[in-house]
Amino acid sequence: MSVNVNVVSPDRVATIEIATKSDGSQKGRGVTGNPSFVDEMGRAIKRVDAYQKRADQAMEDGAIKGAEDIHEAMIRLQEAEISLRMFMQVKNKALEAYREIMRLQV
Repeated sequence: MSVNVNVVSPDRVATIEIATKSDGSQKGRGVTGNPSFVDEMGRAIKRVDAYQKRADQAMEDGAIKGAEDIHEAMIRLQEAEISLRMFMQVKNKALEAYREIMRLQV
């Protein structure tokens, strides 16, 4: 089995940019100009939270309106559950990768 590893040079690391958002705060960007892993994880947490809030609202609406919108409430609950499970899997894989890197001997 052959593994191809790209070497990270100091020149490439030095090209990490700091982009300024419209409100004046700074946001880290990776070498390729794409959003950083931390930014992506933050967005994912916000999306999972939004799904959870939608599910909670659907449950409240279902309790008030009765059984007429029960299928919508169940769909919202499933969306929230799936998004949370997926986020937890990504988090677990990221931690596993971090631990593997920490075990590497230099």
